[in-house]
Amino acid sequence: MGFGHREYRVKDPRATILQNFAEELFSEFGKDEMYEVAKALEEEAISKLGPKDKAKKVTSRLSLVEHQLAKELRAQGAYIAAPKITKWYCISCAIHFKVLKIRSADQRRKHTKLRGWLFIFH
Repeated sequence: MGFGHREYRVKDPRATILQNFAEELFSEFGKDEMYEVAKALEEEAISKLGPKDKAKKVTSRLSLVEHQLAKELRAQGAYIAAPKITKWYCISCAIHFKVLKIRSADQRRKHTKLRGWLFIFH
């Protein structure tokens, strides 16, 4: 599966680049027995791990100016830039940072959003 957190089911793009590079080297210099074992192990792990899209996307705005000061500056007509920040969390990290809640099967059917602001410092 390559680099990344143990809970990710999405293959890291760096791993794909390294795998292609390894394929080129092995085609030129001959294959390694350990590479074949690692490749078979990866294929088996991917088939057993289930869905590949178990990551939570969180988009928030990052303001570099303190909230009250930004409010006063906007009242004076200033433009305060607040770029969008997008983070991807594995399920265990999303629960830890309170992006997701652990809910029972009955509660999962109800689509409710978490209350409050989410500040991401991961």
